[in-house]
Amino acid sequence: MDFSELGLRLALPYNFADEYVEEVLTPFGPHTEYVFLALPGSFVSTFRPWSAYGKTNKYRLDLRAYHAKVKRLYEAAQGMGVTLTFVGNNDSVGRGATGLRDVIVDTHDRYPDSTFTLRSLTVATHLKQMDPSIRIAASTMAEIDSPLKAAYWLRHVQPEMMTLAREASRRPALMARLKGMGIKLQLVTTDGCIPQCPFKDDHLAEIRLLDDALECELAPNTPTLGRCFPMAWDLKDDLVFGLSRITMTVLPGHLKHLKGLVDVLKIEGRLMSCEDIRHRVQGFIDAESLVSRELGFEEPPEAWDMIATCDRDCMACGWCSKHLRLLGKSHVGPDRGEAPMSSRRRPRPDRPPK
Repeated sequence: MDFSELGLRLALPYNFADEYVEEVLTPFGPHTEYVFLALPGSFVSTFRPWSAYGKTNKYRLDLRAYHAKVKRLYEAAQGMGVTLTFVGNNDSVGRGATGLRDVIVDTHDRYPDSTFTLRSLTVATHLKQMDPSIRIAASTMAEIDSPLKAAYWLRHVQPEMMTLAREASRRPALMARLKGMGIKLQLVTTDGCIPQCPFKDDHLAEIRLLDDALECELAPNTPTLGRCFPMAWDLKDDLVFGLSRITMTVLPGHLKHLKGLVDVLKIEGRLMSCEDIRHRVQGFIDAESLVSRELGFEEPPEAWDMIATCDRDCMACGWCSKHLRLLGKSHVGPDRGEAPMSSRRRPRPDRPPK
């Protein structure tokens, strides 16, 4: 099925590259709803600091350079009928919440008609009370995975759009229920974590603290993304738990199942080069592949229906390990003689390879 027939629009990541408008926005503009990017300032760390692009940090402490780049992007996007969305996934209390609200109000004045994707319902509610014209969307980190959670946002914020919790990204029955509530629904395509990770809040907080520290450093540095605790890495490298991540991964070949359920497809990659972003986006435009290069697996067509209704009891099931194929392998499971994922250890992000 052609992408234009699916009724889907794209949300594209912005990497602050000088060539972004020409190499990413222009070719995909006709399919794009908005471009998303980080807000400025340490109050609004989004685990993807805007200064991370490239090999130097010459823009890190220079908000004039930040706004010069964003202004150019804003003007180009306006000419194509594309809006900007600024991401602020802060906590909801204390100095950070106050700083986040101040930055959003200033950014709203600078770039009218832009949207702000937020994790905190408290911050979103306060902003709407301050200025009802501020456009707000619910982040995937708001963990909207039920009609009841969605109802809170509808009652207090009336958001432009809600982003489904990643652990529900292959639950079409839930999507249909949310669409029935009149919600404009967005879906994030990938997540490197495992479902129901008991360390989620902890390791996301650690990444945020790392980004905050990097923003204040004077020496060039590149943040390590996906940083996690040792026990979580062990689970991700285990065959059963590692494959459980597919339950939160949407592939281009799945888009035909999302027609009428999802309005916007959010393509992650704010730290990727323009070439890599183009390659990833083009894969979703083609809407055919059932291969995940990021997680290194290929799934059969019947996996969509199986995972859409499974109970995520991966330890007792084993369906994925028997039916999915690691890239370069005939099948995944140990029944075919392949080494389990745990034997292909990756170095800890904060330790050099031996």
